[in-house]
Amino acid sequence: MSAPLSYYTAGTISIAANGTTVTGTGTAWLTAGFQEGDQLFANGFLGIVLSVQSNTSLLLAQPWRGGALSNASYYLMYLNEGSRASAQARLLIDLLGGSGNLQALAGLTGAANRLPFFTGAGTMDTTALTPFMRTLLDDANGAAAYGTLGTIPDGSLPGRISEICPLVSNLNDIATSGWARAPGGTTGNPHSGVVVVFTLVYSATARRQFAYAMGAFSWSRAMNSGTWTAWVRDDPPERGSNANGEYVRFADGTQICWNVVRTAIPEGHTQLSANLYYSNWQAVTFPVGFSVAPAVTQLVFRNAPDYSTPFAFSRQVNTTSCGLVTATTANSVTVGYVQSYSAIGRWY
Repeated sequence: MSAPLSYYTAGTISIAANGTTVTGTGTAWLTAGFQEGDQLFANGFLGIVLSVQSNTSLLLAQPWRGGALSNASYYLMYLNEGSRASAQARLLIDLLGGSGNLQALAGLTGAANRLPFFTGAGTMDTTALTPFMRTLLDDANGAAAYGTLGTIPDGSLPGRISEICPLVSNLNDIATSGWARAPGGTTGNPHSGVVVVFTLVYSATARRQFAYAMGAFSWSRAMNSGTWTAWVRDDPPERGSNANGEYVRFADGTQICWNVVRTAIPEGHTQLSANLYYSNWQAVTFPVGFSVAPAVTQLVFRNAPDYSTPFAFSRQVNTTSCGLVTATTANSVTVGYVQSYSAIGRWY
């Protein structure tokens, strides 16, 4: 088969009847630059190239109608580049222009913090996209989005949540059982800050309330014959210790601190009277502070038996510390004494 010199005819081809895979022998189709749309002629039939897999393999767009071929002559013709470009341009126009979307986008006026959106088929407009909303859009998941949104203000809470725990302005007037929230300063609030209150209503004149606040604070009170009793602290005792001793705090405000302190009374210490001597006072810091100066009591004993009679007292007591003084009836050489003290007062 003779072919125009401008056609590609190197090697031979093999293809099954109704097949789409063409195998070449001695061909270099990929190197020659053949691609989709080029034309294959063999045995008087035409096939359109779908893709070129390699120098020796290509696929046809439709099954081959020219019968089975084995090592047959052929020729390939390049599609005119103008035709190829025109076809691609037409496809692009159909994809972008036929719907009117491209024209609608082109008709918008761009501005800072504005986002285009479709208002219908082939119609568009813009809406505000604030810098804050952009920080939300780049969040990878719900947890990150919640972190960006932050705490929801009371006024923005969904209605179902507000109904479960509504904000009230007077705890004394709650007449239905359930939860409520009250800010500091609200009538009937036992705390200086926000509290969450659960009310049990037995009748118009008999109710019970339980209030809770941050910091493990809790209170309770009751209404008897239409009159509320005073709030009572219900939070469990708090007990702790540190380098300055141990302490316990009770819900009613009572606080007790205690510790063991070792002191020494040197020879020649101050003589108060004929048979009474006392040491310099030793400052101690309470493990936690009091709201007012507490009452301090002490117990002192000698490390080893002697003929002195030790006792102790305190001075300069304030909310955070006091001074311990050890006294004895004998002006002995340096001796060691052990004191234990307890301070009782209020922490609020």
